[in-house]
Amino acid sequence: KEIFSAYGTVLSCKAIPPKNGGTKGAALVKFSSVEEAQWVQENLNGNLAEGLDQPIVVAFSQSGGAGKGGGGAGAGGKGLAAAAAGFGKGAPAAASWAGSSGSAGGDNLFIGDLPPDITDAQVKEVFSAYGTVVSCKAIPPKNGGTKGAALVKFSSVEEAQWVQENLNGNLAEGLDQPIVVAFSQSGGAGKGGGGGASASWGKGGAAAAAGKGAPAAANWAGSSGSVGGDNLFIGDLPPDISDAQVKEVFSAYGTVVSCKAIPPKAGGLKGAALVKFSSPEEAQWVQENLNGNMAEGLELPIVVHFAKSGGGGGGGGG
Repeated sequence: KEIFSAYGTVLSCKAIPPKNGGTKGAALVKFSSVEEAQWVQENLNGNLAEGLDQPIVVAFSQSGGAGKGGGGAGAGGKGLAAAAAGFGKGAPAAASWAGSSGSAGGDNLFIGDLPPDITDAQVKEVFSAYGTVVSCKAIPPKNGGTKGAALVKFSSVEEAQWVQENLNGNLAEGLDQPIVVAFSQSGGAGKGGGGGASASWGKGGAAAAAGKGAPAAANWAGSSGSVGGDNLFIGDLPPDISDAQVKEVFSAYGTVVSCKAIPPKAGGLKGAALVKFSSPEEAQWVQENLNGNMAEGLELPIVVHFAKSGGGGGGGGG
């Protein structure tokens, strides 16, 4: 802030340390006007800034100054970054997970266009440079896709908002391709049904699932998050989904110990399933992050609750 305040009014800035033994840092700097940012880009790119002893690279951040419709260097904007990059091409899961870009809010982010083999540990390492990562989950590509994705929960709404506004369409330190960042439809790890498309699906609990053609919901499902355990009831599934398909879909989010598809009854249009994970922590993550959202490989949002058996497959869940 001290360096670049010499060239304009700095509203916000974030230093990005080098990764993997790199020797160069970077920063995102937001100025008070497009004109100030343009002046800095035109006059400091490739030159020495006062107080530094090496030339710097200056390009417009593709988020266009905290996400306000900006673009690359041609479009201008208030936000400047150390490197220009092309917009993300869209991860396969983006439409399923992501709310509108910046409108949903919350502390939970969907991040797309990641390397296909990225791990939970690598996701945490990359995004810990931008805030305190409370939890994260890497989502591998499906059906021969080439892009992975992740859900990352930060310690505050403000941190998540900063990351969404400044990294969407840009390169994160340690990655070599631009990423897509949007608020997860759960609106912060499943607290309150979230924003975006999920709101109409996530607020009805077990009764809502039953009303959409899965009559077993009221019998199987506990309250959303209050029961705990490793066994989940999942409603609003395709009516013809099989045990094998259930396992394939939910194995992306944890170790599925056992599962059972439940076909719709009495002409209903929605199937359901009981899925037992290897730990209560995995089950809790799925319940908090998938309830009211679309799982990778499905076309409609699903309902996720802890099964009344509370883990261990009792009552038909095993």
